[in-house]
Amino acid sequence: MNKLEYAEFIEIIKKKSGINLVSIDYTRISRLVNEREKISGCKSFHEYIKYLGSGSAENEWEELLQKITISETYFFRDTSQCNALKDYILPRLIKFKKDKKIRVWSAGCSTGEEAYTIAIILNQRISDIKSWDIRITGTDINRKSIETARNGFYGKNSFRGVDDEIIDRYFIKKDRRLGPKGFIKRDVQFEIFNMKIGEKKFFPSNYMNFDIIFCRNVLVYFEKKDASNILKGFNNSLLHKGYLVLGHSEASLAARDLFTPVRTKDTFIYVPIKIMPSDKRPNKPEISGRSKLKPGIKQKSVNNKSINLDKRIHVKNTVEPVISLRNVNISYVKEALSLYFNEKYMQAGEKMDNFLAYSNAGTEELLLASLISINLGDFGKALSLVRQIRQKDEFLPDSHFIYGLIHENGKNYEKAIRAYKAALFLDSDYFFSYFRLGHLYHKTNRKIDSARAFRTALTLIGRQDDERVRLLSGGFTKKNLEDICRKVMK
Repeated sequence: MNKLEYAEFIEIIKKKSGINLVSIDYTRISRLVNEREKISGCKSFHEYIKYLGSGSAENEWEELLQKITISETYFFRDTSQCNALKDYILPRLIKFKKDKKIRVWSAGCSTGEEAYTIAIILNQRISDIKSWDIRITGTDINRKSIETARNGFYGKNSFRGVDDEIIDRYFIKKDRRLGPKGFIKRDVQFEIFNMKIGEKKFFPSNYMNFDIIFCRNVLVYFEKKDASNILKGFNNSLLHKGYLVLGHSEASLAARDLFTPVRTKDTFIYVPIKIMPSDKRPNKPEISGRSKLKPGIKQKSVNNKSINLDKRIHVKNTVEPVISLRNVNISYVKEALSLYFNEKYMQAGEKMDNFLAYSNAGTEELLLASLISINLGDFGKALSLVRQIRQKDEFLPDSHFIYGLIHENGKNYEKAIRAYKAALFLDSDYFFSYFRLGHLYHKTNRKIDSARAFRTALTLIGRQDDERVRLLSGGFTKKNLEDICRKVMK
């Protein structure tokens, strides 16, 4: 599939499902389409496209969309949002839900870990849960994902970071896999469902009257207009005093005329504006703009941007005061950097997601976020972040270096080498490229080139800033890198 064919394919998928296949998916999708062409007996791309539009390819569409929408998830993903459910949303629902009925929609649930996580948190938080009517509905467009969710047994990768105490209390073991116990599973149901809806349309009647909707890291795959329509649908589907939980990277999609962001410790959740009378509606947070400093309060400069350390945003009558978003962001970056150096990449990623959701990030913040994503194995996200760096400064060697790391992790060594060399073209003394080139040349048996690259790296390492070395090397010190260079050169 060439680029023109890919562009045509993107439009067909958008029209059918609303899914937006961004350019980073090109290699995977091209390989997938070639595979599906052969399986369906088509001799060319255009013959395959004609087959998809024939009206007799429903099974093929199902197989294709299943392959396209494969996604990774795990239990208790995003600690801050799990805590928001447990410590903020549920106490408020428990207080006013006199009918003792809670309805939750896990939209785009993938293989079901999110829906079961919600059920577990409800069991943890509601002391008399046996007297409550609980229904959690997980939906996804991918049939195989829904089948996995209904089966409910998972491998160890789905339990990364989950405490043994939780596993012992809420899961049973079967053939080296774990699944939720019956009292958790009974409250959860799964359905195949495509969330794409038209303008001025709403979801079917069976997708109404929810107290909570979780839709995390799903809307980013839709066209902007389709994502907007879905959010309008969510607004209509939520009950009075309902809550919407989005992925951190999707915060900018939540239209301020539909939802009000509410800060809960380390994250944001969203309240439909329709639930509040106009005289009690919270003020909208000012995400940008200036305010006057109080006497005696000085401004600090961060990345040459003036930061008001005294600015506060208050939400009336409904929630706790919300600290200035920019101040929160500075804290998030510092905490994320500390977590990154301590190899706590998941928590670091959560902090940076919160920062990026409400900030016009600079190149250094984007650089940190991309390095965290690489260490989490989320190379698609890392690639998106590095493209944002390029938009801000196309001549920054760091962006090419990150490209190199992404390609290297994907075992595309020649592309990685070209990316590292591109960084050197912009800065001939760029130490990190010489170090990675030395490693790659050694790995591909180019011993002379490897020794030359490591030798140059050794001559440059003394001039490097300690913190920057730790950042771009994933926590290694200058002494660590010196030792590696000398060891490989022996």
